[in-house]
Amino acid sequence: MRDEFGSDEDNPYDGDFGTNSDGAENNLDVVIDSVIDSIGKVWNAPNSAVGLVVGGLGHLVGEVGQMIGLWDREPTITVANNAIQFLNNPIVQTATTFGNVTVYRGGEYYSPESITDDGNKLGYEEMQHTIQGQVLGPLYYPAHILFGVAGMLVTGQFNNWGWHSSTNILETGPHSENPNPWGCDK
Repeated sequence: MRDEFGSDEDNPYDGDFGTNSDGAENNLDVVIDSVIDSIGKVWNAPNSAVGLVVGGLGHLVGEVGQMIGLWDREPTITVANNAIQFLNNPIVQTATTFGNVTVYRGGEYYSPESITDDGNKLGYEEMQHTIQGQVLGPLYYPAHILFGVAGMLVTGQFNNWGWHSSTNILETGPHSENPNPWGCDK
């Protein structure tokens, strides 16, 4: 459930996650989690740089398009779901995560609050890709391309469905009923 600030109470990247069973903050856990998270974000920085370029360019195109009447949505930038989020971005067709940056087309189906076929919020699904990137770093794109192409070859579907098939292990977890980075049951 989202609070008044747009944080997801169950989302450790949006709220407090350093509490013990009594609800008291465990400072060592917070420090360790923060250090690990920061190292992951640095490791993922090359991917995030690509996202900032794509998101920033799309934001600019959206602003100009809106001024001249070719784009009807206000491009915005937020921070949530472990990412800098570019919303209502006209240069992507769906939602795409680049490191710790997610670029959303917007509208009913491609916004962080959109509900996926699995009944989850799209922003939470995309957050799983940010975690994958923090683990794989610069290896994320080659791995995702390898598994995506393998999915298309195995299924014979050379489209979005083949890319997101169960062969692509970097899509299996995020698209599961309980989204997670690696397709493991929680």
